[in-house]
Amino acid sequence: MYPASSRQEIHDIMRDRREVSRQITHLQSKERELETDLKQIVSRLVHVRWDCIEFSGWDCPMSPTKTCIYDVCSALGTDACLFCHDPLERK
Repeated sequence: MYPASSRQEIHDIMRDRREVSRQITHLQSKERELETDLKQIVSRLVHVRWDCIEFSGWDCPMSPTKTCIYDVCSALGTDACLFCHDPLERK
C-alpha cells in the first residue's frame, strides 16, 4: 500500500488536473465562439461566406486583423490573401 501522504498528494493532483482540464475545455469553446464571431464580421467586409474565411499567422498590414485572411471556397482557385494578395503558402 502507498503511504497516506502519497495517496492524498495523488488525489490532490488529480483533482487539480480535472479542474485545469475543465478550464481548458471551456476556453477552447470560447475561442471557437470568438473565431466564428470574427469570421462573421470579416465576411461582411469582404462579401465572402463566413465559413469560407480562414485566418493565418502571416502579417498583413492591410487586413483588419493584421494577419492574412483567405477565402478557402474561392471558385477562382486562388489562395491569395483578400487584402495584400500574398499566397497562403509562402516559399
